[in-house]
Amino acid sequence: MARKNPAIIALVAVVSGIVFADTFEIASWIFLLAALSLLPLLVFYHTSRKFLAAGAAGLGVLLLFSAYNYTFRMKTFPPGHVIHYAEIDKICTIYGEVDDWPVISENRTGIFVAVDSIECEGRRERSLGRLLLRINTETTVINYGDRIFFNAVIYPVRDGKNPVGFDYKRYLNLRSVFGTCYLPNQYTIQIDPAGQGDVFTLIDRMRRFILETFRESLGRDASAMSAGFLIGYTRDISTEVYGYFRDSGTLHLLAVSGSNVGLVAVLFVFLLRASSMKLPARTLLLLLIIIVFSFLAYNQPSVVRASVMASLVLIGRALQRRVDLNNIIASAALIILLFKPGDLFDIGFQLSFVTAWGLIFFVPRLTVPFKDYKTRWYYKYMIFPLIVCITAQLVSLPMCAFYFQRLPMISFLSNLVIVPLVSVIVIAEIILILAYLLLPYAGLMVGALLDPLIRFTLMLLRFFGTGDVGFVFKYNLPGAMLILYYMFLLVFVSALFSRLYRRMIVLLVLLTANVILVMGLIGNDKSPRLDIFSVPGGIAAVSQIGPAHLILSDLAVKDYLIAEKMIAPFLDSRSIKPDKIFILSADYHSLKEAYSLMNKYDSLSAFAPASARGSMNDIIGPGRTPFDSGRIIYYDEAAYPIGRENYESAVRGRSMIYRFDSSSIIFAGNHSDPDWLAGVIDEGGDLWVVVKARVDVEDLNRLSVVTSGKIQLIICNRLTPKARQFVKERMHICSDFPELIETSQVGAVELVVVNGRVEIRNKKIRIIDG
Repeated sequence: MARKNPAIIALVAVVSGIVFADTFEIASWIFLLAALSLLPLLVFYHTSRKFLAAGAAGLGVLLLFSAYNYTFRMKTFPPGHVIHYAEIDKICTIYGEVDDWPVISENRTGIFVAVDSIECEGRRERSLGRLLLRINTETTVINYGDRIFFNAVIYPVRDGKNPVGFDYKRYLNLRSVFGTCYLPNQYTIQIDPAGQGDVFTLIDRMRRFILETFRESLGRDASAMSAGFLIGYTRDISTEVYGYFRDSGTLHLLAVSGSNVGLVAVLFVFLLRASSMKLPARTLLLLLIIIVFSFLAYNQPSVVRASVMASLVLIGRALQRRVDLNNIIASAALIILLFKPGDLFDIGFQLSFVTAWGLIFFVPRLTVPFKDYKTRWYYKYMIFPLIVCITAQLVSLPMCAFYFQRLPMISFLSNLVIVPLVSVIVIAEIILILAYLLLPYAGLMVGALLDPLIRFTLMLLRFFGTGDVGFVFKYNLPGAMLILYYMFLLVFVSALFSRLYRRMIVLLVLLTANVILVMGLIGNDKSPRLDIFSVPGGIAAVSQIGPAHLILSDLAVKDYLIAEKMIAPFLDSRSIKPDKIFILSADYHSLKEAYSLMNKYDSLSAFAPASARGSMNDIIGPGRTPFDSGRIIYYDEAAYPIGRENYESAVRGRSMIYRFDSSSIIFAGNHSDPDWLAGVIDEGGDLWVVVKARVDVEDLNRLSVVTSGKIQLIICNRLTPKARQFVKERMHICSDFPELIETSQVGAVELVVVNGRVEIRNKKIRIIDG
């Protein structure tokens, strides 16, 4: 295998090195020194014609060098790196270059900046690293390749996973982003735009021409879908249409993939066949077209993979060499990981290469029974596309379920119908662009023919994507299940042609059944559980014992619904429908968010402070007071008991209290009385966990007079700067000072009640220390 597929062996070494470097905290220079120390051994074995030993030494060098490359790029922070400025909390002047396409969404723009120098407190020094600049408005004045400088505070990327399990810090760090900055608008940014001859400016102008061509020639939805199909530009696609793609299992069509690159290459090969250009010249032109298309499609991992593969195939054929697809795919992965080792952990990278290898491995084996029919038209246009579609779904859907906890049940049928249509649409789009470029009226004629086809595709998407046809997993699927699935798939396909593999599949089925049984026993945890996570300005918590409770406190005013963007996705990912909703603040925005959630999940009741009655009536609107009296319950300073099976709970004074056998939890709104809060804890006995959106010095002073050792843990969205200093001073002189956790820094906190005592389930969470 090493002689036939050397690139695969090399890829295994590189991937092993990256995974090893990511798992263990080892300095980059150690990996480099170890790699260099193996080089003489490699030379010695090679000159001694001991090729097996030389190959092993070469793999060792490759493994260690890839580990060094990953550690140096992702974990090494020399003096002047942006990560050091993210800890000083002071306004700096940042100089750098925009090194990626801006991400424009509703009322905000994200700019990735490669920093070259930073000025702070009158001192300017060279810097390195990337940061994410967030602008609270939509803007297109900043483009890829522009040099910019601006004044802002550099904040660290917050740690921990978000409520639905996504680790945003790791995601940004793998893209070499180690700080974030925030600006209200783009007007304070000084821009030195890239020249008109700059390659990125030319690419951006080409992309705008494509978008304008679609908008001129097609209807609104058709032009938006066309941009998504061809170059992955999805900004103009409405939320409703985007939902059809998601629910029908065809969302991958909006992420430009290898099929797009293949269609572009095949079309231009066909067009160039009539030219008098020789093979080397045609190859160079096709390589240029592929590179330009990759940049037009924002260099998405799937596009880069397919572009590298297509380029290697073209070069191999130009050199009249035999093309082995396994080596081509492995070589493409090696090239990508050499320049961007963090892409190994990118979902798009994994999905792209797994699907490509799945097609190469399974399709030739599944087409063996049809070898006598390969020249028939129904095989070429019906059976073979069906095999490719089913294979791609069998290979890719498990990864979608693993990462997104969602499995569209209709996707097999929808992809079988829609994917061929989209392939035709992509070819027609390229013809439309070329026609519009030569003669706009000809482009309009092509657009008149293409528009009905796209609208028909939209009708199919609406048909397949309407209704609840997806299966949502309540818990994250373990990686072992994913590995077991692919093992089962490999053995099953091989068992079609081998008796030995048919015997192996029986053993694998028994092993799978036992693994599921053990996981079911391990995961059958009935302990009371509460998930607490930060939302803009406040805290949200979900109690998952018996009928679910949702607790909201002090949500900030945003230009979007926090319930829709953050809280509902968490509830949906766990298949939770809150039975009761508790609002611990009387501000209008928190009440509005709670009301929207109550309607979405048809909750039985919502509890709000008595002082919020007028605001809630305004939110509900006139003529709907019976709804108010039936489902909105107002509470005051007197305790309002909430019936629960295994413990006591009550809401009072803008606070929610849970009492267990030997510990209690109190959720306090920002406007709850600190003296009253301390009194409740001091009189209540047992150990307490305090959860509050904002904790200031006054809160800590009041809580510090509580009987020593009674407060076990304080969880908050954020500490005020003075409160943080107070904590650092107290922790050095007070041994029983409670532990503190900021959810804005660590992500979601999961509490469980074991034998009547509250414990933190996610043990690796970072506790604030002195």
